Amino acid sequence: FGVFHNAFQGVREADRAMIANARILGASDWQLTRSVIVPSAMSWIFASLHVSFGFAIIGAIVGEFVGSRYGIGLLINIAKGSLDAACMYAAIVIVMVVALGAEYLMT
Repeated sequence: FGVFHNAFQGVREADRAMIANARILGASDWQLTRSVIVPSAMSWIFASLHVSFGFAIIGAIVGEFVGSRYGIGLLINIAKGSLDAACMYAAIVIVMVVALGAEYLMT
């Protein structure tokens, strides 16, 4: 929802003068979207990805806690139930490394 809202706002904030100039130069709707509107909205989209990715990771792990047969969330849940602290911390470190790696790539 956050990414959609920011993408929508980014499209609305596209520079009207650039859109008018592209129209005057004979750009089709597809060329206008590809060359003017999408690049204008990309800063809004990337700004929302930082927050949304964190929520997506949390949602995936919680979903695996609740009802999965495989996954890191299930591994954390099983390790918690059997009091295996090393396994639980290892799974949490894996989630942390994945999240930090994705954050680095997005930045």
